[in-house]
Amino acid sequence: MQLDIVREAHEKLTRESAENEATMKEQMKRTRSRAHEVKREAELNQTKAMELQANLQETQRVAKFEISNMKDELMNRRDKVYQLLEKLQVTEDQLRRSADQVESQEEKIDSSQERTFELDRRMDALRVELAERENDVVEKGERYESRDIHG
Repeated sequence: MQLDIVREAHEKLTRESAENEATMKEQMKRTRSRAHEVKREAELNQTKAMELQANLQETQRVAKFEISNMKDELMNRRDKVYQLLEKLQVTEDQLRRSADQVESQEEKIDSSQERTFELDRRMDALRVELAERENDVVEKGERYESRDIHG
C-alpha cells in the first residue's frame, strides 16, 4: 500500500518534471527566437541608420555643390541675375526640405534606438526569468532526489 503511494508520488513528480522540462525548453526556444529577432531588428536598424546617414551626407554634399555652382554662375552671368535668383530659391527650398528630411530621419533613428534599448531590456528580463525558472527546476529535481534517497 505504501509502495503504491510512493509509486504514485514518483510518477506524479516524473510527469511534473517532464512537463516543466518541456515548458522550459519551449520558453528557451521562444527566448532564443526572440533574441534572434531582436538582433536582426537591431542589425536592420543599424543598417538603416547608416543608410540614412550616408543619404544625409550625400544630400548635403549635393546641396553644397549646387550652391557653389550657383554662386559661380551669378558671378559669370550678371545679366541673368533674376534667373539665377530663381534657381537659388529652388535650391534653398531643396535645402529646407533636406533639413526637414534630416530632422525626420534623426527622429526615426532615435525611435529605432529607443526600440532597441527596450527590446534589450525585455530580453534581459526574460533571461533573468529563464534563469529563475531553471533554478526552480533544479531545486525541484534536488527535492525529488532527496525524497527518493530518504523515501
